[in-house]
Amino acid sequence: MRLPKHFKPRMYARVIPRVMLRFAQKAPFSISFDVTNRCNIRCPYCYFYSEQHPSELSDDDMLSLIREASRSHNFFHATFIGGEPTLRIPVLKEGVRMFPQTWVNTNGLNGFPPEVKPSAWLVSLDGPEQLHDKIKGKGAYKKVVEAIPETSSTIVANTTLYTFNCECVEEMANSIAKTGIDGIIFSFYTQIKKSGESLQLSDSKRNDLIRRILKIRKEYPDFIFFTPKMGFYHNPLSGLNNWNHPSRCPVALYGIAYGSDGKVKHPCAMGGGTLCTRCGCGMNSIFLASMNGDIQAMRFIYKML
Repeated sequence: MRLPKHFKPRMYARVIPRVMLRFAQKAPFSISFDVTNRCNIRCPYCYFYSEQHPSELSDDDMLSLIREASRSHNFFHATFIGGEPTLRIPVLKEGVRMFPQTWVNTNGLNGFPPEVKPSAWLVSLDGPEQLHDKIKGKGAYKKVVEAIPETSSTIVANTTLYTFNCECVEEMANSIAKTGIDGIIFSFYTQIKKSGESLQLSDSKRNDLIRRILKIRKEYPDFIFFTPKMGFYHNPLSGLNNWNHPSRCPVALYGIAYGSDGKVKHPCAMGGGTLCTRCGCGMNSIFLASMNGDIQAMRFIYKML
C-alpha cells in the first residue's frame, strides 16, 4: 500500500502514542476551526447559515489559537472549515502546517491554492455538472475540476444528500469518478433547529439511498467511501440510534470545535440546535465503522492522511 501524499513520519511517531492514550481516556484528539465566518456562496443545506455568526479573531489571534492547540493538546488531526476557509489564505496556509493530519473543507470556487498543503481537501460537490451548477452557480463544477492539477493533496468529494439531489446519486457518482478526484464521502442532510425540514430525507428514503449507494460501490469499490457497516450506522432503521446523541457521538466525544471568535462550539462544529437524532455526518460513519473493525473504512481514512 502506498504511503499517504503528506506522510510525516517524525510527527506521527511523536503524536500517535499520545492519541492512543487520549482515545483510551475518551479525550479529544481531533480539532476543527471555523477559520472565517464569511462565505462566497450560500448552499441551501449548509448548517452554517442557521447559526448566529460571531466576529472573527484577527489573523494573529486565530493563528495563536491554532498554534496553542497544536502544541499543548496533542491533537493528531485538524479540520479547517468556515464559512469558506480559502477566503483567509494567510491563516489557512500556516494552520495546516501545525498538525500531523489536516483536512480543509471547501466549496472549491477558489480552487485549491497551491501554497496551502493539507493532507486532503474535502470539496463540496452536489451532483453532476448541471445540478451542481444549479446549486452553486454557473461554472462552479468546471472550476473545481480544472483546479485539481494545482494541488498535490488528496481531493475527496464531500457530498451531502438531501431532497434536492438524492434522485441522481448514480449519475453523480459516475460523473465525479471521471474528474480526477480521489473519492466520494456521502453525508446526509442534518436539520438545524426548526429550519430545513423540507430538505430532510424520510427514514425510508434514507434507507433506500443507502441501498443504492452500496450498489454503486460495487462498480467503484475504491472510490465510493461507503461500506455496508457505514451504511448501518447511517441508517435510521438500524444503527443510527446507536450513536445519535452527543454522549455517544464520536465527533462530539473525540473532537473539539472552535468558532471564528475562538470560542468552543457545542456539541460539534454544527453548533447548538443540531438535530442529533437525525445526524447524517459522514465522518461519524467512517469512524464508527473503523472502530468496529471495518478494514475498508480504515483504508478510506488512510487515503486521506
